[in-house]
Amino acid sequence: MVTRIEFDLLRYLSVYPNKWHATQDLLTNVWKYPLGVGDTALVRNHVRNLRRKLEINPDHPAIIQSRHGRGYTIRARVQISEAAV
Repeated sequence: MVTRIEFDLLRYLSVYPNKWHATQDLLTNVWKYPLGVGDTALVRNHVRNLRRKLEINPDHPAIIQSRHGRGYTIRARVQISEAAV
């Protein structure tokens, strides 16, 4: 089961699949921090937790990918049921 913030992160990434999201973009749009506020480790830790729950091999992720200097992207189709919200 994913936490509420993990769900929000997954939903945000799913709305813009294959687009790279900088950590600050995620802190602003998922965590609602003002621009320039927030800890990058917060995003990194939540992405790691999501990978553990979703990926077949979290050490070599196929769904939630990251690139140094670019950020995070989702490489999967995700269907979110409103009943799950």
